[in-house]
Amino acid sequence: MVSVENEALICEENGRGIALPFFSDEWTWSSELRTVLYFVGLVWLFVGVGEASDVFMNAIEAITAKTKQMMSPNSGHMVRVKVWNPTVANLTLMALGSSAPEILLSVIELLGRRMYSGELGPSTIVGSAAFNLLCIIAICVSAIPDGEVRKIKLVPVYCVTASFSIFAYVWLVFILLGTSPHIVEVWEGLTTFVFFFVLVLLAYLADRGRFGGVAADSDDHSDEPVAQRRILGAEISAEELAKIEAHVRKVHGAMLGDAEIIRLIEAEWCGCAPTKPMQPPPGASRRVAPIDAPSHIATDDPKTPDDKIVAPAQGSGSSKVLQPQGKASRLNPPRFGFAFDRFGILEKNTMVAVKITRLRNVEHMVFVNYKTRPGSARADEHFLHIEGSLKFEPGECHKEVYVTVAKGVDEEFYLDLIDAATQETLATATLVIVNDSSDPGVIRFEEAEIPAVESLKEDVVDIIVLRTSGAAGKVSCAWRTEDHTAKADLHYKQASGLLEFEHGQMMASFPVHILSSGRFENTDMVRVILSNISGGAKFDSSTDGGTDHCISYVIIHPDPASQDRIARIHSAFTANWKKAKEVKSPWTVWKKQILDSFNLEDDDDDDDEEDEEAAKEGADKGAPGADENKEEESKSGGLRRYVKLGFTAVIFTPWKIVCAILLPPPDFCDGWLCFVSSLVAIGGITAIVGDMANLLGCVREIPDSVTAITLVALGTSVPDTFASKIAAEQDPHADASVGNVTGSNSVNVFLGLGLPWSMGALYWTLGKADSEWNARYAGKDFAQEWLEGAFVVEAGELAFSVIVFSTSAFACLALLAWRRRTFGGELGGPRKWARCSSALLVLLWALYVGVSCWHSLRKKK
Repeated sequence: MVSVENEALICEENGRGIALPFFSDEWTWSSELRTVLYFVGLVWLFVGVGEASDVFMNAIEAITAKTKQMMSPNSGHMVRVKVWNPTVANLTLMALGSSAPEILLSVIELLGRRMYSGELGPSTIVGSAAFNLLCIIAICVSAIPDGEVRKIKLVPVYCVTASFSIFAYVWLVFILLGTSPHIVEVWEGLTTFVFFFVLVLLAYLADRGRFGGVAADSDDHSDEPVAQRRILGAEISAEELAKIEAHVRKVHGAMLGDAEIIRLIEAEWCGCAPTKPMQPPPGASRRVAPIDAPSHIATDDPKTPDDKIVAPAQGSGSSKVLQPQGKASRLNPPRFGFAFDRFGILEKNTMVAVKITRLRNVEHMVFVNYKTRPGSARADEHFLHIEGSLKFEPGECHKEVYVTVAKGVDEEFYLDLIDAATQETLATATLVIVNDSSDPGVIRFEEAEIPAVESLKEDVVDIIVLRTSGAAGKVSCAWRTEDHTAKADLHYKQASGLLEFEHGQMMASFPVHILSSGRFENTDMVRVILSNISGGAKFDSSTDGGTDHCISYVIIHPDPASQDRIARIHSAFTANWKKAKEVKSPWTVWKKQILDSFNLEDDDDDDDEEDEEAAKEGADKGAPGADENKEEESKSGGLRRYVKLGFTAVIFTPWKIVCAILLPPPDFCDGWLCFVSSLVAIGGITAIVGDMANLLGCVREIPDSVTAITLVALGTSVPDTFASKIAAEQDPHADASVGNVTGSNSVNVFLGLGLPWSMGALYWTLGKADSEWNARYAGKDFAQEWLEGAFVVEAGELAFSVIVFSTSAFACLALLAWRRRTFGGELGGPRKWARCSSALLVLLWALYVGVSCWHSLRKKK
């Protein structure tokens, strides 16, 4: 074994790393030439790491996108949910994907140095963590448009990962300087590694709502989050497709054709779930008053004659009125209506006033005809037949018609409003002659089961409540909607209120709003409950609920027209998917992947250039000297294009070709083959990165710790920078950009240091010290108690760098907490404050790098 004193450095004669130097006589080249070559080579290797990491992330996305069918505990329907919990996937596969270069660099350095610790891997992990937390978040803060904010949604998960991102580095200082200085014992290495699983478990529990808040995927088993799940072709059922189609129509419009629906579903599948609809205010029911009530009694939402639009009372018209000659037709919306649909007229009254309301066109003079129509009550025997015409002056909204009653009990007749021009019936009121008794009556629903059809838009069902066997005095009861098989805010709007019957009033109604959630064959039921009756009336004991309550059910059916449409779309969509699956086998995809890698230009780049040229041509058209300017711009544009193509051909294309040939697409083995092969590729490139960084530092006499926290840390973090910036701009929340940084920093320590340090501690504890170990450490004070062998990690530069970073991390998290409290979110806000926050974070990073480099260089001198 070569002694430490005589061991050649990697840049000297007989020096050797894992794969470099390539040439045995490199040590004879000039230091300036080698500096340039090693620097350019390091940058080029970073490009390779980025390409392999992109393939690795594609594999992870394919793995985590896998779904399964399961029974929803809420709706009882079969739904499709992801196999991987998003938080667990982010802290395991996703974190491994974004941190693989740093983790593998630390492991490979340990193996390459014959199980002796080095400075490059650990320092790269700390330097990368500093860049991620300070610089990437600084970029994300300012990437949000002015005035907009992005805040973290899963706060409990963020609190867990943020706490661990600080604890991980404090733990490093503790084991390097506290328990056994400069020695990593087996229990310390294994504990560091086990902390990774503790982090995943706690984050999962936080995600499930065990530490407060709402579970992140509390709606995953409902029927709503269709737009958050990927479709797996022919596995999708018609019921699932109905929900997806409903969401697409909400986003893109209700009048889409079948082909357009199929195109949108296939092209854009990963959208935002529809927001929850607003609940109607309590008591938002329409009151129905008796005809002989005082004239000042009005509806809950009275309109003045000055109003341009007068909203029709819910349930007006003839659709709910029992009459001997069928239903009266109805305009939508009608121009005229009655203030109340059904009237109880006391037998003793001989003449009563019926209020008629103009509902629109209030700025014009209009006419409407009226006429009584017999039912069980006969004209001229029970009531006096009347007919005539009403004239509404401009701005006039209310008129009254007087009806005379002679005799009769529980007899009905009708008053129709008729269009003066078309003679079409606009609205009908039912008039009931009731006995003048002191019985308050019995309250019940008109129907025990009320059918409703779910349409493409929100619809309203009027719930009719009847008062029978008396109408004396004022009566009221509370009403509310309740889940049965239907879910509130998904299938219907949850609501409640107070229903009132005035003296003599025999009917009242309130609305239930049916939402469009998408259904093919399934039906759902909403329970509607009357309770707390007052005024002496009783509930009908023969109905559901007995004397304490009165219960009815709204049954939501699918629209037959929608069923036919969904069947057509499902058939076409399944055929398209099967055809695509047959054509695009994994081998076909791999072949296309290889062919595409030889393209120097992307299709998107070509489209952008064409659009830019078209815009310039349109701007220059007709301008003086336009032809000359166009010719000059064409020459300069062509030159830029060739320079760009040459740069791409030299820097990027070789890596694209190598990755396309050696790394299979995620279509094989559900992405796992791509996962393993790309991980091996990242490990191989990272091994060369370590050698190249060592060569550059050796030639320029720069400590490995300085090279690690600057060049290597930046090179391995640049791909994450662009990904986080895009996530900050496009995602509605900050979890993907901020929360993932804190989680990744924790994983870096627990896997990137816990794994190799456990390996090293076990190796030296079980294998004992050899002559090289004694030559390295036997003469040092901290090793006197460990002469039989131990894994040594000299804390010097690493511990100091960790302390400086931990201080900066505390300041960063405090700044984010302040921004959330002040601006409502961690990212964005007023442009001035966003830029100030970003500048402060970048300054903290520069301070960390400067102080750490100063300490390393001072110690070397």
